[in-house]
Amino acid sequence: MVEAPTQIGRYEIRRVIARGGNSSVYAAWDPKHDREVALKFLSPEDIGQGLSNVPRFKREARALANLDHPNVITLLGGGEALGGAYIVMELLRGKTLREWLAARPVSTRALEVMRQAGVGLAAAHDAGMVHRDFKPDNVMIEPDGRVCVLDFGLAKGGAASAKGNEPIVDGWSSVNRTPLSRLTEPGSVLGTIEYMAPEQHLAGLVDARSDQFSYCVTTYEAVFGARPFEGHDVGTILRAMGQGVSSRPPRPAAIDARGYRALARGLSIDPAARWPSVTALLGELFPG
Repeated sequence: MVEAPTQIGRYEIRRVIARGGNSSVYAAWDPKHDREVALKFLSPEDIGQGLSNVPRFKREARALANLDHPNVITLLGGGEALGGAYIVMELLRGKTLREWLAARPVSTRALEVMRQAGVGLAAAHDAGMVHRDFKPDNVMIEPDGRVCVLDFGLAKGGAASAKGNEPIVDGWSSVNRTPLSRLTEPGSVLGTIEYMAPEQHLAGLVDARSDQFSYCVTTYEAVFGARPFEGHDVGTILRAMGQGVSSRPPRPAAIDARGYRALARGLSIDPAARWPSVTALLGELFPG
């Protein structure tokens, strides 16, 4: 475990919040504004692990700088120090959606939480950003009930297409035999495979419709307590996606038939069959 620095720029490091594959997040004190903040630091060692970390880190900063919305984490600043780079964000004190759901296997509040998260994701899309890794770990629920989308480390402006917009068909590719544990290795498709859209698995078109699919997987899990497409390897998950969700919601039904149909459309294997936007999906999922 790398020892945490005591200071980064003007910020006094107080404790480690999280360590990821290419950065560390600290709770820090900002003496200029007399407040505690969250500081995400990409160290020289992190940079040395792969040059791709640097532009990805900068994309996160640009993504957050373009967003000013109560349901999206707020960027407060950034800079370079100790041979690395950092961004400063508001310090959230709540629980991730995953932690929140673990404590509340069944909750009537789940839909309201997902409504707010969807509004935040839609705001990101309106700012021209694609999150690419929407999942329960990247949604925070604050003690006052505010829901916030965070961790735009994989965010990218516009659409990213490596293979063009070909239709997704059965057969997939050699990726369908890749175990879950290998999908985080360097050079692998970016994202978390249990929540990724099929076109993202195949490194094809990745745009706001891909985020919509991930949002619907997360909402389904939040409402029904299980993901719509289960499996222990990519191939199993992709085949389940190809079969689609049941025409009837699991019992007991946590949402009405209209809401379930809205989710099912957002989980379509064909991106063109999904809702034209997350905003349109939210209008159907949460009418009125």
